[in-house]
Amino acid sequence: MDTVSNKAKRPRKTTRPHIPGPARERGELHALVTAAADAFTATAKGAPLLEHVTPEAFPFAVAVALEMLWRKFPGRRVWVFCTNARTQDAIHAGLTIWQTPALYYPRLGQSVADALPDPDLVAERVAVLSRWHEQAEDTPRALVLCADSLDEEAPDARVLASERRPLEVGATLDMEHFLTDLDKAGYERVPVVTERGQFSRRGGIVDFFSWQAEEPLRVEWFEDQIESIRAFDLHNQASIRRLERASVVLQLDDEAATGKVRDYLGKDDIILAVECVLDMPHHARVASHPETVDAPEDFSTAIHENPLGVFDASDFVLHEARRKQLALQVREWQGLGWHVVIVFHNDAERERYAELVGRTGISPVSGETGILPASEKTGQNARSTRDGLEAHPTLLLGLLYRGFTVPGAKLAVLSGAEIFGRHQQVRRVRGSKLDDPELLRKARDIMRELRAGDI
Repeated sequence: MDTVSNKAKRPRKTTRPHIPGPARERGELHALVTAAADAFTATAKGAPLLEHVTPEAFPFAVAVALEMLWRKFPGRRVWVFCTNARTQDAIHAGLTIWQTPALYYPRLGQSVADALPDPDLVAERVAVLSRWHEQAEDTPRALVLCADSLDEEAPDARVLASERRPLEVGATLDMEHFLTDLDKAGYERVPVVTERGQFSRRGGIVDFFSWQAEEPLRVEWFEDQIESIRAFDLHNQASIRRLERASVVLQLDDEAATGKVRDYLGKDDIILAVECVLDMPHHARVASHPETVDAPEDFSTAIHENPLGVFDASDFVLHEARRKQLALQVREWQGLGWHVVIVFHNDAERERYAELVGRTGISPVSGETGILPASEKTGQNARSTRDGLEAHPTLLLGLLYRGFTVPGAKLAVLSGAEIFGRHQQVRRVRGSKLDDPELLRKARDIMRELRAGDI
């Protein structure tokens, strides 16, 4: 009798949604890109043409198109042309979510007559072109830029290559000769480097800030060998990260800016147009509408917006009807053999979601994970339906603001920002790479000023 009583009081075993470890999350996000590329490649008749793509999913679509292009043209460089700066910012920021690295070439923009351009902007443009032209092993194979940037002025490619100075840890370089080159290039010798065009020496360490660099560098020598290269913060002079190699342009004369950005186009480069019309042939296209109106529309590569829309703030927390709406939609997708993923901004959001759906009693309870072939997923969903159970969506971390669905790949990606009613927009923070260290420095200063009882 006691045994039966104990069994009756035993709490029912419940399961939680699948939450992969941090090391796997980045891989699983890129696996979504790979899965979509597999599905689109199977139906593609030629070049990747992703049409009927909602603008919120442009970054994902570009990542898929890049994956398809690199499969067809391994190792080739891809120019990603955008219709405007806003689209460019969103795509570049979104590509980092999908683990697809790319360079960002800032738009020059309109300038007042006789006005000097922003030195940080000019330096970033030169640094990006220098890396793109050099194509080192660690340089991304994609460049995101505006279509009208093609005809903007840029340093002549041959002059830029001749003025570039490579620095690498372990390489032999005479420090006195390097200091002489800095002096001849017009750099000012100062006790502490605080702005562009300055350099300083402390024993075997040389700090310098190139006119055409995004950040100052600190190079340390041991005799005639470079022992370390570090980027440092101008404000507190602290090193912020180590580099194995760097490529700097010590000086560019005004006469060097006689070329155009299009001069850097190579004969083997690939062109990807995003919602824009170019004056040159393109190899791939991502757009919200078909390229020609006369041809029959093809929805095989369509990517639609999230059918659930954006919940208002606190709706998902306070209203059970909203949670039921989400659960029913997820069950419908899973019944069709779809893979459902929800991307949250942080662990707290993810844990809150797991708590809410587990408390309602309407959430799925089995823990299927991973991206499986459609046949396997269909079989699993059939078994779970017979048992009266459904598979949980996979919960991942990433700064995704808008969800979407990919019918051709049987994939639904939802965003925690939409579920919890946070209406942010993806933006790229422009400016020097020193912005992040500066923000951290200000945050530390604020924390130091806090006293007990302030919060």
